[in-house]
This record gives sequence, structure tokens and C-alpha cells, in this order.
Amino acid sequence: MNSEDEIYSSERASDPEMQSSAANSTARSVRQGYLEASNVDATQEMIALMETQRHFTTTQKFYVALDSLLKTAISTLGK
Repeated sequence: MNSEDEIYSSERASDPEMQSSAANSTARSVRQGYLEASNVDATQEMIALMETQRHFTTTQKFYVALDSLLKTAISTLGK
């Protein structure tokens, strides 16, 4: 076991009580001295954020183009 593994492991991992609750996926509790796993995939969330940003930018460019088109139409009709 290297030092990196030691950071994320617990000496209590061999605790029979912990093993039995791990086997039962419906048992949830907060225990002192244990590390909690994240329930969020950071990579997927970053991809979703980039997609949302691209959609926003595309929509913003659409409205800028529409505004320019309407300005041209109004000035042409106003002559």
C-alpha cells in the first residue's frame, strides 16, 4: 500500500459492522473517521456546463442577429 492509498483508506475498513452495512445498500449512516464518496461525477457535470454555455452563446448570437435584422427592417420600412 503506497502513501496515496493511505490517504483514502481507513484503518476501520476491516470493521465487521462497516462491512455488513456496505453489503446492505439501503443502510445509510454518517460515521466519524470514514470518508464519504462523492455522488457527483465532476467530468459529466463539466461537460453539461460546457454544453449549457454553448447553447446560451448560440441563443445570444441568434438574438443579436435578430435584433440587427429587425433594426434593418424598421429603418427600411421607415424610409
